[in-house]
Amino acid sequence: MMELLTNVEFILLQIITEIENISGYNIAHIVNIRGYREWADLSKTSIYNGLRKLEKKRLVSAYLDTEKRGKGPVPRKYSVTKEGKTLVLKKMVEYLSTTRERNKRFDLALSSVQLLEKSIVLQALSKRESFLIAEEKKVRADYNRCRPCLSLGAESLYRHILSSITNEILFTKELIDFIKEYSKSI
Repeated sequence: MMELLTNVEFILLQIITEIENISGYNIAHIVNIRGYREWADLSKTSIYNGLRKLEKKRLVSAYLDTEKRGKGPVPRKYSVTKEGKTLVLKKMVEYLSTTRERNKRFDLALSSVQLLEKSIVLQALSKRESFLIAEEKKVRADYNRCRPCLSLGAESLYRHILSSITNEILFTKELIDFIKEYSKSI
C-alpha cells in the first residue's frame, strides 16, 4: 500500500527529489523564492516537522554535513530514497490526472512537472482532460435533472462548478499544447 502524503510532505519530497543533498535551510529558501509558503501552507516549523516525518517513513535519508565551515550549526542534508522517488512521481501523475477544479495538490504536482518524462506528463494531462469532460457531463446532467426545483443559491453553485470545470478543460487543453511545443526537455 502506498503512503499517504500531506501537502507539506509532498512538496518537500518534490524539492528533495529535484535537489539531492539539500539542507532544511536551503529547502526553506526554495520554499520562499518559489512562493510555496503562501499557496502551500508551508512554515519553517512545518518544513522541519515534515522532514522528520519523511525520514521516519523512510522516504528520505539524512546525514550531518560535517564538512561545513564557518558559523552556525552543522546542517542536516536530505536525499530521496528509492521508495520516496517512486512515491512522489506516482503521486504527481495521480494529482495531474484526477483533480477536478484547481486545487493545491494539482498545483504542487504541476510546479515540479519537470521531474517527470514529457510523455508521462502529457499522458497524465490527457487523462485529466478526459476525467474533466466526464465530470462536466455528470454535473450538467445532475443540474438539468434538478434544475426545476433548485433555489437561487443551488443554481448559482451549479453554474459556478460548471464554469470552473469548463475553464479547467480549456486550461488543460492549452497546457497540453504548450508542453508539446516546449523546447526545453523535461
